[in-house]
Amino acid sequence: MRFVRSTYPAAIVDFGRSVSIPALDALPELETLYLITTAEPACLAHAKRALRMVEERGFAGHRVKVLVNRVPQKSPPDPARLEQQLGRAHAGLFASDFMAFYEAYSEGHLLEPGSRIRKELTALSATVSARILGDRETDKKNRRGSDGPRERRTPLVLVPATRCSAKSRSPGSLRNKSRLRKKKPLEKKEAERA
Repeated sequence: MRFVRSTYPAAIVDFGRSVSIPALDALPELETLYLITTAEPACLAHAKRALRMVEERGFAGHRVKVLVNRVPQKSPPDPARLEQQLGRAHAGLFASDFMAFYEAYSEGHLLEPGSRIRKELTALSATVSARILGDRETDKKNRRGSDGPRERRTPLVLVPATRCSAKSRSPGSLRNKSRLRKKKPLEKKEAERA
């Protein structure tokens, strides 16, 4: 991690699906930790345990941001319930829109500009960018005001995603949804012919 800090102006590190020993050992090098979870009760309990482990290592709670992914669009969870289960407020909710991702991936283009999930991800990107740029500006001001050389501090973000869903999210299930969606235009054509 120190090599990354000394080489790059900013870095985002993804440590995978759970909080591991290397992830915990990297905490002193991080500026911000984004913990990604879903709103399912088992996942929230897992995220709460991960937050406790991080805080036990001395990582300040205000530097941890919890993001809730795959939020159902029709019946989103109550923010008060989420806060109660996590023990803290979330920093963002992201809609569950598998079809938007699948269509973008299979057709080889970005998410549609008007899609809700693209707007949410763009807002997250802007927030992370602003945090990184803000840290750089603060660092520049500190260097100008100091008498001697100052250690270069690169903002690092750790993103461990807690994956504990019992539901299957296999590509096959996406293909089945895609087939169902593609049948609708055919049904319209058959109705027009009749």
